[in-house]
Amino acid sequence: MVTREIHCQKIAEDRRNKTIDKVIKTIIRLIEENKTISLQIIVSLSGVSESWFYKNRDFLTLIKYLENASIDTIDYLKILETKLENVEKLIKRTHD
Repeated sequence: MVTREIHCQKIAEDRRNKTIDKVIKTIIRLIEENKTISLQIIVSLSGVSESWFYKNRDFLTLIKYLENASIDTIDYLKILETKLENVEKLIKRTHD
């Protein structure tokens, strides 16, 4: 029974990681293409439900920040990189 529980946890973790990967790739693509960033656009392009973002507030906070940030500055890209690294660290801590 423990093996099945571990297996189910592994499947859930893999799904979470794939979802996070989709969101991050979508954000990076929008930045690289110098496109507008908003929650609705990311939901549409990533295929991740809006409710997921409200359950994962760090991403929602990041998106709200990006909505108001200027894509034209190098500082912006540095801040984005730092924030994404912080989100990845937070995710790893919650899985450990």
